[in-house]
Amino acid sequence: MDRIAGRSPNVIRIHAGDAITGDLYYSLFQGKADADLMNQACFDTFTLGNHEFDHGDAGLKRFLDFLRDGPCRTRVLSANVRFGESSPLHPGRASDYVRGSVVLQRGSHAVGLVGLTASRKTASSSRPDPGTRFEDEAAAAQIQIDGLRAQGIERIVLQTHLGYAADLELAARLHGVDVIVGGDSHTLLGPETLKDYGLQPVGPYPTLARNRDGHTVCIAQAWQYGYVVGQLDVDFDAQGNVKSCAGTPHLLIGNALEREGRALEPADRAAALADIAAGGILRITPSSPAAQARLAAYRQRKQVLGQEVIARATENLCLRRIPGQRLDAGRSSLGDSCNLDPHVQAHGGDIQQHVAHALLQQGRQYFGAQIALQNAGGVRTDVPRGDIDVEKVYGLLPFGNALVRLEATGWELKQALEDALAGVAAGEVTPEDGMAAVQAAWTPPA
Repeated sequence: MDRIAGRSPNVIRIHAGDAITGDLYYSLFQGKADADLMNQACFDTFTLGNHEFDHGDAGLKRFLDFLRDGPCRTRVLSANVRFGESSPLHPGRASDYVRGSVVLQRGSHAVGLVGLTASRKTASSSRPDPGTRFEDEAAAAQIQIDGLRAQGIERIVLQTHLGYAADLELAARLHGVDVIVGGDSHTLLGPETLKDYGLQPVGPYPTLARNRDGHTVCIAQAWQYGYVVGQLDVDFDAQGNVKSCAGTPHLLIGNALEREGRALEPADRAAALADIAAGGILRITPSSPAAQARLAAYRQRKQVLGQEVIARATENLCLRRIPGQRLDAGRSSLGDSCNLDPHVQAHGGDIQQHVAHALLQQGRQYFGAQIALQNAGGVRTDVPRGDIDVEKVYGLLPFGNALVRLEATGWELKQALEDALAGVAAGEVTPEDGMAAVQAAWTPPA
């Protein structure tokens, strides 16, 4: 990020949400490690994602307090969240923690940035306080855009945590939006040449759309987990409309080029480096010494706990939220051995089913359970063949969920399963929605 920004004027660094949870760093340090590294990157703005609410409003405030302790003064945005009266983030108690929008001056021009958080998903799949609610994304965005334009701000950037498909739909509904930088759906955008590296881009980077006024909207997303730093270059005309936009999704890699765990021979390494240079997408990026130094104290504690081996997998346990080949066929970190596995395609993830069975075993022990349900999105990683250590377990099930006893009729269970799968069948949900599929394990009643 520093190197790209050093070559360009008028840079804005945007984080599109889901900065916390999902890793042992968060489980151990409750957001402090995440905030310290965010302050190393020094984002100008940060959108609240659904996972920011995984530990309630108090957990979110704790993380934001850590973020505010740093030097960067990152502005936290969400135009459609309304914190309840009892929330520690209610405007009466924390008036400047979360804003709907902010204006940043770049050169001789002002840029308005508006944040949006997925409403239904955050309310149903995360843990916001009972009084905290999420308004319609498009309506909240238009109010902010209209307010900014009334102030004479003509360059408008939405930073959303809604997903790529939702961003495309949102652009067409709004007046006055110019750029959308999104997150949530883990969408890889980029040229078709990414397929040469076994990747599956969903669309071009950036994707061009039209707003309700008929003007160009420039849409970008930087995939997932910090694998990509998106560089988006936007030119505006005198009226503040997008004149042109282009960019590069820099896919970050290290310089230890290997094949099956062995360093490449000199000739092969030279050929690989030439291909990387010609492609312009893969970017060899040395670690930042300053970031590594900041991480060191956290890493030591993480390794001490995380390296304890507690089990062994005799085969790969593949991740797949949704069966079939259309919606979730390329997510596995174990590659084609999982993505093309016929059993996984037919039934969904091995690891999700193992988790459901583990819940059933515990439920049997404590209260005679006959069936266990696990939402597939709550299981986050593959488990490769070999030792299973504490770090893998925390990465697999990072959210601290509780096992809950629920009495239900057979009809109610059937309706719950039908409801979970109906959105998939209708194409209304994506694998990242988390409620898209349910894994079940059961014991026939006596």
